[in-house]
Amino acid sequence: MSRTILFLHGLGGSAEDWKDVASTLPKGLEALALDFPGFGKAARPHDSYDPSSLARWVVGELDDRDVETAVVAGHSLGGRVAAELAVLAPRRVSALALFSPLGAVSYGFTDSLKWKAMSRASLVGAASETTLKNALGY
Repeated sequence: MSRTILFLHGLGGSAEDWKDVASTLPKGLEALALDFPGFGKAARPHDSYDPSSLARWVVGELDDRDVETAVVAGHSLGGRVAAELAVLAPRRVSALALFSPLGAVSYGFTDSLKWKAMSRASLVGAASETTLKNALGY
């Protein structure tokens, strides 16, 4: 019986961010990397992007894939969503690995402004031309 490790990406990322990590998993671990709604190959946006709403969305994805429990690994926004998932559905999370989870430390006002500016710049810089055109259509 294989165990599932669920990978959750950070803001501006996608399931592809975990491709190299997933390729190194030992036998008996099955990788499941999700694209949050509106990211990567999941073009359809979500109603809300707050971490608890995304955690509820992840539960639905696990249900759709018949995954009862998973080892959950999340980076940045994915780390925050993973933590919310552990609170929302603790029996679904057999282990938890958080990598620089969003909101793990409090930031001052100036730090928050810098972080937002850097995030937007990296997001726009990494976005494909098609994605930018789609964003302009909203």
